[in-house]
Amino acid sequence: MATSAPGRAPGNLRADARRNRARLLEVAHAAFVAGGVTASMDDIARRSGVGIGTLYRHFPTREDLVLALVADDLERLSVRADELTTAGAPDGVEQWLGELVQHNLTYRGLAESVLVASGQPTALGAACDRVHAAGGALIRSAQSAGTVRIDIEPTAALDLASAIAWATQADPDDARRGELLRIALDGLRA
Repeated sequence: MATSAPGRAPGNLRADARRNRARLLEVAHAAFVAGGVTASMDDIARRSGVGIGTLYRHFPTREDLVLALVADDLERLSVRADELTTAGAPDGVEQWLGELVQHNLTYRGLAESVLVASGQPTALGAACDRVHAAGGALIRSAQSAGTVRIDIEPTAALDLASAIAWATQADPDDARRGELLRIALDGLRA
């Protein structure tokens, strides 16, 4: 994971501390998927079989815990945008925005957390900024190739993906989400 307790990287932890950290991440992932990123930290600690102090030793803030869970996926999205930009994939924006919507749906409430964190001097803010930069480059590349309208600001397209995730996070299936994404993509096409 990209984040660790202050002063100790996950690989430098004792075996029992590594197990506790891994269990905390596993339980937090399930809790965030089920109830969103505002799930109770006390409940996460209890379900992990550790005390709240152990949770906070590994993850001093909720943002640290969220970042540990999403940092790898944010980096994957950034790399994916870079790959699609380099490849000049004609449907790259469509593929990537769909992946971004899915990422934002992984944890209900993440879209709001990302909007708050973007541009902030925190690790989550830096990861969000990297995704926005890579996604923006992909969209600008598609604009240069003539597949995306040139009057669209890249940040507007990224915000659409977050908005679609937010608006459909409680939907029982992907039908409306897919429809909204198709509408957004139709509006972006040159």
